Amino acid sequence: MLAAAAMRTFGRARNGGVAVTFALLLPFMLGGIGLAIDYAAIARQQAALRSAADSAALNAARELIIAEPTTERVQVVAKRTVDAILSERGKAIDWTVKAQVLDADRGVHVRVSRPITPTFSKLYAFLGFTPEPWIGEREAKAVLSHSSKLCLLLTNELHTALKLQNKARLAGKQCAIHANSRAREGIVLGQSSRITADLLCSRGGIQNDGSTLNTTLLTDCPPVTDPLRNRLPPPAGPCPTSERKVYSSGTITLSPGTYCGGIEAKGTARLELSPGTYVFVNGDLSVRADAEIRGRHVGLYFLGTSSYFRFADNALVDLTGPRDGPMAGILLWRDRSNSLADIAAGLPTSQTNRITANRAIRLTGTIYLPEGQLYIGANAPVAQVSDYTVILARRLELFDGPTLVLNTNYAGSDVPVPQDLGPIGLKNLRLAN
Repeated sequence: MLAAAAMRTFGRARNGGVAVTFALLLPFMLGGIGLAIDYAAIARQQAALRSAADSAALNAARELIIAEPTTERVQVVAKRTVDAILSERGKAIDWTVKAQVLDADRGVHVRVSRPITPTFSKLYAFLGFTPEPWIGEREAKAVLSHSSKLCLLLTNELHTALKLQNKARLAGKQCAIHANSRAREGIVLGQSSRITADLLCSRGGIQNDGSTLNTTLLTDCPPVTDPLRNRLPPPAGPCPTSERKVYSSGTITLSPGTYCGGIEAKGTARLELSPGTYVFVNGDLSVRADAEIRGRHVGLYFLGTSSYFRFADNALVDLTGPRDGPMAGILLWRDRSNSLADIAAGLPTSQTNRITANRAIRLTGTIYLPEGQLYIGANAPVAQVSDYTVILARRLELFDGPTLVLNTNYAGSDVPVPQDLGPIGLKNLRLAN
């Protein structure tokens, strides 16, 4: 009877049932907790993908602002950005990045995807639940609006490329300014100087000592390659004489051709240039005092040592570039190799190509000094009545209060804009997801 009573007591007991039930339900409870944890982890990873895609689209779209865009270039920039955001030490890259330029080069589309492995995947398999492979994916689109123009490109990569001092002004409405220098002082802006432009883009740093910037400012920009590097210069003819010509009065009409030894106009002399190409060999073109130089559709090429242009004092400068020929669109061009010789000799900016004339009113076309320096120190606006002025130089320095005006009325001029200059940039960058 005692044994029968013990058996009845064991049968009525519920403690073991709870334990058995708990043991049976435990995997499902853990599965639910795992799902919650994995869901939170997936949400975090999706957020990281979103951040990476947004940043990649913005960075890649900046390429459209400062250079002619290519799918290869924006792909490289987008991939580099995503890698920097998602990379974890010791873990392999398991994501893919696809970037493409939108229609009309006005934006970039980026898609970032990566496989997501659940933390509790083995538990799900134990429960007989095998989810499909999870692929996290996020897309972003960055677009730009409002046309801008590349009107100033400075190619010096090691030292200061742009310097404004003593209340200097650089005015470029609807204009993009780019400096290739990677130096910390790639751009130096002195006290009371001012830049007005759509965009100021510096590969390196900007030293601002009290200037006013009415522009969108970008740093860490990629370098822009000289778009005219493959342009062949005009041929130089034989030198009929190496004697320097000096004119002090009267009207002197010059014809296209090769001039050696230099030309100087001073006093009240007036130089009239007929349309065409002028090659100055081993001699400068100097216009100073109250002299004048005028010419329509002319291209001035400077070849050899001591070949510079210097416009000074109260001289009047009224020039427009050629419509066709070897210098189409280029108004002033100095030979690259001799500019490099100037640099090797340590010649300062102020000793080479100079515009300090107070009546340098028109310089329509491109000023091309691929390895040269340009010094502007006039006390009045420079190039203010030009339809457009593009400057491509190694270094530009504005000193003693000048105002350099970079107009961008390309459509209003019969002087063509050299390929890859002018209207290649955009501004107002934003995400459009």
